[in-house]
Amino acid sequence: MEEIVKDRNLSDKINAGKKNQHYVSVFYLKNFSIKRKLLSKYTPATNEFTKDAIIKKEARIEYYYGEDGIVEDMLADVENKFAPVIKGIIETNILPKNTSDKRFVQLLELMLIMDLRNPVRKRQIEAVDKNFDRDNLINTVVLKHPKLKPHSEKLRIIAHNTALRNPAIEALRKLGLLLNGIVDLRLKLIINETTKPFLTSDNPVVIYNQFFELGEDAPTTSSYACEGFQAFWPISSKLLLMLYDSRVYYVGKKKGNTVKLERNKNENDVNSLNKLQFLSCFTSVYGRENLDEKDFETIHQQVKDFPLPQILKKLKESDSRVIDLRINLFLSFVALSNYGSVYKFRPRYTPLRKLPQHWQNVFESDHRQKEVESDKTLTEMLANLDDQGVEDLFIKGNFLNR
Repeated sequence: MEEIVKDRNLSDKINAGKKNQHYVSVFYLKNFSIKRKLLSKYTPATNEFTKDAIIKKEARIEYYYGEDGIVEDMLADVENKFAPVIKGIIETNILPKNTSDKRFVQLLELMLIMDLRNPVRKRQIEAVDKNFDRDNLINTVVLKHPKLKPHSEKLRIIAHNTALRNPAIEALRKLGLLLNGIVDLRLKLIINETTKPFLTSDNPVVIYNQFFELGEDAPTTSSYACEGFQAFWPISSKLLLMLYDSRVYYVGKKKGNTVKLERNKNENDVNSLNKLQFLSCFTSVYGRENLDEKDFETIHQQVKDFPLPQILKKLKESDSRVIDLRINLFLSFVALSNYGSVYKFRPRYTPLRKLPQHWQNVFESDHRQKEVESDKTLTEMLANLDDQGVEDLFIKGNFLNR
């Protein structure tokens, strides 16, 4: 009996350890702490300031990825594998060169994971799922697979009763697709030599598009695939990664992959980049533990009249569309290229980037392989279809993602 009690206590401890699951990595937040344990924290919605926020207790939600803790453990393994890449950049101020260096791809993957695992993306997936046209889906499936026609009404009922089991995991499933689609982008390291530190937040990868701020016919919605795409990701109080479309922008000097923000010259650039963290945060903004409340309040006063961040306003209105963060961002080290400066936007048209042919071939080959595997599975299931197997077919056939 005593052994059973011990086992139960151990089980409770394990489950408690997996209860609070982080959506921003602990190892990442430590890079903004002097002693790697505490941070200054500011919550814009309530104007609350915390001087000594404990890193391990920040940016987490109970059972965010599910009660089994499997996804939390998987992400921890990925982060442990990729964390040395970030550490190396912080220690040397040197970036991996290009896609021939596996560390470069790992860095892009880590940036995507940081974006996709965030509650902001989770809410977007939930909104899209809520507005998804399931009737049209079933019509398309039945048209492609006539053998399913006798079961169409049952499929329709199942489809309307099938919601995404975990939108956070669903967002992470897009990782491979997005990774293939951003290898054409250029990466530069922004080195902050001013007296103002970079801030971060609980939604630290900020998606932006200065190109789309140009004209009245410019799109209101951007994505990883759009021309003019930008992502700003601070990785410490002194370093920030900028991923961008080099066809549209010039960033710093043409040669080299670093940009230095100099003391008494580039403080406004640091301030602008910190504004983005305030406007894109889920709930909180973070900085070094020696920062004062006024360091946060000053920026908050500058941004409080801007619209709600990125997709949050529309999500609260149960709308699945993504509305870009727009603040007429000016950065002294960013300029439009010759292509970007003469481009004429067309109404209701969103310009998309074209992948280099090599990566286009890789992407299309991977997509075809997945289609073949999916169709093979579907064919095998259709061969022995009966009423009892319809629900299993619908779910395992992955129709919601086809």
